[in-house]
Amino acid sequence: DVLAAVRRLKDNQPDSVIILSVHWGNEYIEYPSLEQRRVARQLARAGASMIIGHHPHVVQGIDEADGALVAYSLGNFIFDGFSRATGWSMILSVTVRDGVVEAFDTIPIERQGDFRPAVAAGQRRDEYLAEIARRSALCSETVTDEAAWEQSYQQTVRRLCQGSRKMLWRSLASRFFSFRPVFWPQLL
Repeated sequence: DVLAAVRRLKDNQPDSVIILSVHWGNEYIEYPSLEQRRVARQLARAGASMIIGHHPHVVQGIDEADGALVAYSLGNFIFDGFSRATGWSMILSVTVRDGVVEAFDTIPIERQGDFRPAVAAGQRRDEYLAEIARRSALCSETVTDEAAWEQSYQQTVRRLCQGSRKMLWRSLASRFFSFRPVFWPQLL
C-alpha cells in the first residue's frame, strides 16, 4: 500500500519531494538489516526522496538508495534512557533545491542529565561525527553471503536485547522509589 501511495503521489506531483518517516529496525543495533536496505531501495524506486527511520533507539547510518537519502535511524531525541548507546542522536539538516535533495548535514546531539537534548560540541561532537561516518559505511557495505550475514545480524540483535533488558531492570531498580507511588504498579 505504501509503495502504491508513493507512486501515485510521484505520478501526480512529479516535482514533489516525498519524505517518508518509517518506524522500522531492531532496537539497539547500529546498522540496518538487509530487509531494511531492500525496502529503502523499493521506496526510492517508487519515488521517495527521503526516508527517515526511527525505532532502534540508536543512531544508524545514512546512505543513498537509488537516488533517495536514507537515514536508517536518527536515534533518540528525547528519551529517559539508561545506556550510553542511547544517550546521543542526531539532527538531520537537508537542503532541497528544485525538488532534489542537494545536500545534507548531521548535527550530533547528546542527552543532558535532565534528559533534554543539547548540540554536542568539541571533542564529543567530533567523536559522534566519526561514529556516524562509521555507521554510514556499514549501511552500504557489500554483502556476499546473505545467509551468514543474516545469522550474524540476528545473533547481535539477541545479544543487544538481552543486555538492554538487564540494564533496564538495573536502572529501574535503582530509580524505583524516585517514581510517584501511583506509577509503581505500571512499572512492576
